[in-house]
Amino acid sequence: MCKPKPEEKIMTVEDGNLSVFQLIHTAIGKLDGEGSEAVVSAIERLVELEDRVDRRNSEKEFYRELADFQAECPQIKKTSSSKKSATKEGGKFGYNYAELDEIQKTIKPLLYKRGFSFSWDTETVFENNNPIINCTCYLRHRNGHLTKASFSVPINRDVGSMNEVQRHSAVKTYIKRQTLVDVLGLTTTENDTDGSPPSELLTKDQVATIKKTITDFIPPSAVPRFLKLFKIEKVEDLSQNDYEFALQKLAEFKAKYADK
Repeated sequence: MCKPKPEEKIMTVEDGNLSVFQLIHTAIGKLDGEGSEAVVSAIERLVELEDRVDRRNSEKEFYRELADFQAECPQIKKTSSSKKSATKEGGKFGYNYAELDEIQKTIKPLLYKRGFSFSWDTETVFENNNPIINCTCYLRHRNGHLTKASFSVPINRDVGSMNEVQRHSAVKTYIKRQTLVDVLGLTTTENDTDGSPPSELLTKDQVATIKKTITDFIPPSAVPRFLKLFKIEKVEDLSQNDYEFALQKLAEFKAKYADK
């Protein structure tokens, strides 16, 4: 003679830690006789609730892991130097920067062990017949949450001896480097420069690039704030060390005022 099976316990919401399926089972039991529409509506609301809870938990885990990464990641040293080029006035200029490959070499082991990955989307657009590269860096976590950072930089067609392909490649590498730094909240720092000569001023071509970007995309009322960031009175006073950062800030100004 078979022993009767123990009565199955139906969990209630008060039991806590219920899955979607358990909640559905409970809801259907309580809605017995009220019709299929009520059951379907309850199921939809429960699925939406589960989705919101999952997204909230994923976001919390994402930023907790990102904070741990930032705490462990060292400052990225600007260990590379551009080739010094002669200016039209007879001087020379150059600047220090962190190579994209060096940044990736530093951050990848720290990112991957926390479940992060990153990728880029880039496109070239034209405004007033001037080429501009738009780049977005996506930072994804294994739990599904992601965030992104975007940056746009115009391509100067009159830079030194570079051909069009070289200029495009150089700007693309720079913009990928910048968006990666931004989305991860990284900091780059100069090597010890005690005893080194001060940075030289921009070339005429670089000044022209900054001025054209200001004229094309920045309202006159915002120009004083841009100059104040660098503690200068005019664009010609910018130094080589500030050139890339100036382009970054102008891109941020452009994005801010694009829809105004």
